[in-house]
Amino acid sequence: MHSAIGYQLATAQIAGHRRQAGNALGSCGARYTLTISAIDLTTATQAWPAQACQQAFDPGHGWALSGSGPDHQCRRTFPVTVPRGPGSPLADHVLQCAACLVSRGAQIVSIAHSEPFVLV
Repeated sequence: MHSAIGYQLATAQIAGHRRQAGNALGSCGARYTLTISAIDLTTATQAWPAQACQQAFDPGHGWALSGSGPDHQCRRTFPVTVPRGPGSPLADHVLQCAACLVSRGAQIVSIAHSEPFVLV
């Protein structure tokens, strides 16, 4: 089940987080792993298993010129299934999501995170 907060979070904070790369990087085709995870700040535990997505700096993975260029940007949405509702083990807990981009060989590393939010 996709919750409204999960969809909004994936769109606005993580996958839709505006990432930019220079002209050479944004179209080079280099591979990277995007890992999306969540921490339950109430219990200091991982809220659900991390989601690892294999990507590349190319148009097929959402990289396009930013305006008239020369930089590139990527806006992608990755659905995150959020356990919620009455009786959910995460109900009324404070959560925070993060996304980490690491290229092969760790030459490029980037991180984005959401603001903490309460799951109801």
